[in-house]
Amino acid sequence: MELVDVLNKMKQKTGNICKRNELKSGEYRLSAHIWIMNEENKILIQKRNNNLKMYPGMWENAGGAVISREDSITAIKREVKEELGIKIDIEKLTFIASFKRYKDFVDVFYIKDDIKIKDINLKKDEVEDVRFVSFDELYKMYENKEFAKSSFEYFKMYITEYLK
Repeated sequence: MELVDVLNKMKQKTGNICKRNELKSGEYRLSAHIWIMNEENKILIQKRNNNLKMYPGMWENAGGAVISREDSITAIKREVKEELGIKIDIEKLTFIASFKRYKDFVDVFYIKDDIKIKDINLKKDEVEDVRFVSFDELYKMYENKEFAKSSFEYFKMYITEYLK
C-alpha cells in the first residue's frame, strides 16, 4: 500500500503520512495527472484494467497518487513509467492547473511529444490497452460512457482551454 503525505485544506503538508485510502475528514493527498499528445495532435488514453476498483474498464489519461516525499513532477514521471513503460522529457512538461476534489488535490500536466504506441509497455494489472484519439473521438467516448467522467471534465476545463 502506498503511503502519502497528508495535506490540509490549503494544500500544505501537515507532517503526517498515511496510507492513501486512510485519510480522515479534512485531510487530503496529492495526485498528479498528465495529458499526453503526439505530433499529430492526438491524445494518448489508456483503458483501465477491469479488475480495478475505480472506473474498471474505462478509458482515461495517465496519472495517480503522489507518494510520500515525492512532488507531482516526480510522480508523473513514475506513473507514466509504471503504467506505460515510457520515459517523459520533463523539459517538455507543462503545468496546467491544480484543483481540489473530495480527498485530494490534483496537479494537471500536459506534454506534447513524439510517442509511439510500439514504444509503450503496459503494466497489465493496471492498464489493458492504449490508443491515440482525436478531440472528437474523445468527446464521443465520453458521450458513450467509455471515458471516465472526472477525467473528461477536467480535460474540458483545463486542457482544451490551454490548447486554444
